[in-house]
Amino acid sequence: MTPNKSPEPTAVGACRSAVAVHVASRRWLSFFRSAKYGHLTKYKDIVQTINEEIKHFNSLPAQHRFELLDASSHKSWFEVANKPWRELNLGLCPYGHSKGLYVLCAYQKDDPASYAAYVGKASIGSETIASRVGSWLGKSPERTNGVYTMNDVSAKSFIIEAVIAMGVGEQPMPALTAALEEFVIDELQLQGIHLLNGKGVKR
Repeated sequence: MTPNKSPEPTAVGACRSAVAVHVASRRWLSFFRSAKYGHLTKYKDIVQTINEEIKHFNSLPAQHRFELLDASSHKSWFEVANKPWRELNLGLCPYGHSKGLYVLCAYQKDDPASYAAYVGKASIGSETIASRVGSWLGKSPERTNGVYTMNDVSAKSFIIEAVIAMGVGEQPMPALTAALEEFVIDELQLQGIHLLNGKGVKR
């Protein structure tokens, strides 16, 4: 009798086997994923809703634009240096009653030619640019004499001279302002601008 011979493997057969193993592996991986995370499917409606909001957020920058800070206009500037705390009317702060982005412009106490800035925002709840600026200036121990100071991360003292601001309107602009603040701080740090704060820094 002619002995039975198994057919020699071919390239096509090997390929089919590899595909079969790959598919089977994916099925098992899917099974393990399902077994491990299946209990999280109850949150799918929440996740889907969040994803819809992410899609919405991704479309916002194309629809909304921020005004630029205007260093040539007194409507955007507010000088605080040499104005005693009791006489300082933050209601006159540019866009004081609005939400938006603000910059505290300062120079180093021991080196007046060294400049720095604090970039902040008013974007949450009832806070306004005036209330946020006031929260910083009100901490200065020399405020009664019209001297407003803030230390940088190395504890060097800077005298705040003026505020420049840019106000925004209704949502989603306040929410986008928070993202703008983080972006501006990050970019200024990369460009070597001396900042009195960083992303997410609270004093």
